[in-house]
Amino acid sequence: MAGLVFNEAALRFLLEDPDGPVGRDLERRSINITELVKENATKILEKMNPDLVQYVITSGDDGLQSVIGVEGTGRWSSYLAAKEEREAVIFAPALAEGLHR
Repeated sequence: MAGLVFNEAALRFLLEDPDGPVGRDLERRSINITELVKENATKILEKMNPDLVQYVITSGDDGLQSVIGVEGTGRWSSYLAAKEEREAVIFAPALAEGLHR
């Protein structure tokens, strides 16, 4: 009976490398969701600079991850965090829509 041999380097590239297919898909979805968050946030705070909403992709023990949020700890981020916690009108709808684009 033949054994199954995995190419560890290929699997790492496929699943864990930001330039691999999973990483590129995560990047695409992160961009979509970030743009939707910007739209939702600027509808609420017209004077907010949309560039405060950013994403970063990291790779670690848990694999590839994307963190999307408002840069800094100033009044915009505090207000948006409180509003999202109360009403889920900024990040939650963006996540729901952006994952399926």
